[in-house]
Amino acid sequence: MDSTNTNEPWKVVHLSDDETKPQIDLLSLLKPVGNGKPIDSKKLADLQKLLCFVPSSYQSYYMSLTDSGNKEDTGSGANRNKQQKKKEQSAELQKKTRNALKRTANEVRTTDVKQKRQKRAD
Repeated sequence: MDSTNTNEPWKVVHLSDDETKPQIDLLSLLKPVGNGKPIDSKKLADLQKLLCFVPSSYQSYYMSLTDSGNKEDTGSGANRNKQQKKKEQSAELQKKTRNALKRTANEVRTTDVKQKRQKRAD
């Protein structure tokens, strides 16, 4: 058996010596309870493209995922609030930057005027 052979079939490994204990299907632990939360359309499309690389015993999980119908995942309400807050902070920063540039321009003009007056006085 060659572990680097890509044609080698997947094998199940039993880590317990006691075969009388019920085996837990680890795949069932990954599945969400109920319908679960749908995922973004782009993410689902990527997963479907990669499905050929997933062992057949796990493919049913990925095939059971549902599409949210959104092209972009807007996320939860908290995530939307964070995005809105970032937009507001960005707008505030732009406003402060514009005001600072105006003040700087006014200071430059004032300095120029003072220098011209000083030259005239000399």
